[in-house]
Amino acid sequence: MSRDRKHAPQGTLPRRATDRVEDLVAWLLVLVGLVGTIVTLMLASDVYSGQMERARREAAAHTPVTAVLVRDASTAVAAGRAGDSVPDEIPVCWTGRDGLEHTGTTSVTSPTKAGQTVTVWVDHAQRQVPAPPTRADAITGAAIVAVLGWSTLAAALVLAWRAVRRTTLTYNCAGWEREWWEVEPRWSGRARGESIS
Repeated sequence: MSRDRKHAPQGTLPRRATDRVEDLVAWLLVLVGLVGTIVTLMLASDVYSGQMERARREAAAHTPVTAVLVRDASTAVAAGRAGDSVPDEIPVCWTGRDGLEHTGTTSVTSPTKAGQTVTVWVDHAQRQVPAPPTRADAITGAAIVAVLGWSTLAAALVLAWRAVRRTTLTYNCAGWEREWWEVEPRWSGRARGESIS
């Protein structure tokens, strides 16, 4: 009989070494999960802060101007249903602070007519630049980092726990088999190796 069984208090199930290993690993995985969650939230916060800082820099360095669409949206865009329309690059023109006419393009996903106005962003030389990130862009980026980071962490923890459980189950099965080999002859009253009639 194992030492664990000899020293187990009355009325309780004996604890094997594998039970203690599982307990230890469970606590370690919980700790790793908590630390990993904190790190993931910090990374998401950094992404949000970085995007908002970039938005502030670009909004300060670039200027929104009103541009005019040069042509109608394509037939594919005009015929598309909501959510199914394909972005179309429509030429636009605007008059810069220098008094000259400038041209560029803008993405349109709904039916438009030539002459409609849209907002485009330009730099100090009146060249078209992408619009600065919005708060929604920053929140989306942070959420993606948080979800991907936490999902990866959770998957790793689940896989680690399953590996530990599989290993301890293998050891337990081998232990049960050894113990049964020792106990079964005394329990059944048969000699070891005697067949059951």
